[in-house]
Amino acid sequence: MVYEDIEMTPTRDQVFFFVLDTSTGISNERIIAINHAMWEAILLLEQYQAEDWLGLTIKVAVLECGRTTRWVSKMPEAVCDIIWEDIAPGNGYISWYEGILELESQLSRRAMMYSETGMNAPVIVFITNTPPIEQDWDKTIEPLHHNTWFKHAIKYAITSDHSSLESLEELIGMPEFCYELTNTDQLCGTLLDVLKEAGTYIAIGAEPGRFWRDKDIPVQQPVEPVFFPDDIWDNW
Repeated sequence: MVYEDIEMTPTRDQVFFFVLDTSTGISNERIIAINHAMWEAILLLEQYQAEDWLGLTIKVAVLECGRTTRWVSKMPEAVCDIIWEDIAPGNGYISWYEGILELESQLSRRAMMYSETGMNAPVIVFITNTPPIEQDWDKTIEPLHHNTWFKHAIKYAITSDHSSLESLEELIGMPEFCYELTNTDQLCGTLLDVLKEAGTYIAIGAEPGRFWRDKDIPVQQPVEPVFFPDDIWDNW
């Protein structure tokens, strides 16, 4: 039986941003670990898409940050279309300032957050092993903190450099969402756990009292919803 009058509801986009440190400070061993972790992350997100996870279209955007910043693709790609190509090590010293400005510029409906069918707040994961050299770190991260998409995003940071931990906590504003690794072998498992956890938050949405994890560190900022009506994004 054919139902010709049934209209399919357009699926909303869910973008996962990965900001990867590819600077000289990253050893070849860590680059290998990053590439392996990203390959596994893509497979996990592909599995979510195949299962029609929450009825969303899952997209991925990757920003490489080293001496220069580079988007792997000009716009977020549907995860089912991605074939991960290994990134190369040793791209100069990282400029966090340039990387943050580039990320902020794309968190806009006029750039990578454009969608004709609606958009969920993004998931953003920073993976680095290099502490920032910028002296005015609070001013360096200020553009992102004024970006509405970034404010509402689900944000994580993963590092194996203890000296960068405090700066990353300031960057994402949630210390309990920063992960410090003791060895590179932990990266893949940690990244997959982060993505699974983010999926839980997306599914929960704005349900009061269940958005953030139960951590020992008290959450100071108010709970922000992950899902919004289409018209709230009009001026973003």
